[in-house]
Amino acid sequence: MKNPVSKTILDKIRPQIESIVKSKSYELFDITLRSEPEGKVLRITIDNDSGTGIEDCSEISRLVSAYLDSDESLIPYANYMLEVSTPGLMRPLRTETEFKRFAGRKCKVVTKTKDESGRSNYTGVIKNAENGVVDLFVEKENKIFKLSIENISKANLEIEF
Repeated sequence: MKNPVSKTILDKIRPQIESIVKSKSYELFDITLRSEPEGKVLRITIDNDSGTGIEDCSEISRLVSAYLDSDESLIPYANYMLEVSTPGLMRPLRTETEFKRFAGRKCKVVTKTKDESGRSNYTGVIKNAENGVVDLFVEKENKIFKLSIENISKANLEIEF
C-alpha cells in the first residue's frame, strides 16, 4: 500500500512539476516520494522522443528544486533528496504509445494471466501496438503473439548486443 502522506504530497506538486518538465519539451515519465534508509527521496523520471541526457536531468533538477524551495510547505520534510533521471536502457513500457514508439525493439513481457498453454512470459520484437493490443514477434517460435495491454503486468525493453 502506498503511503497516503506521500500520495497527498505528490498530488499537490505533480501538476507544477509536470508543467516545468513540459516547458522544456520533456515528458514526466514517473514521480515517486519514498522513505529510504538515507531519508525521503523524491524521484522524478523524465523522457522525450529524441533522448535525454545528464545535462537535461540537471536542468530539470535545478528548475524543480527552485520550485520546491520556493515554498517549504510543498514537501514538509526538513531533509529530502531530489533525483532526476531517465527511464534507462531497459525502460518499462506501460502504454500503447510507448509500445508504438519502440516498435522494432526487443522487449520482455510478463502477463497477468497465462495463455492456453500456461505461458505468461514472452521475449520478442514489438511489431505493432494498436487498439489496446501489442503484436510481439517471438523469433524462437516464428510466431506473433497478440497481447492485451490491460493483461500486461510488466514490460521492459531488452538490451540488444
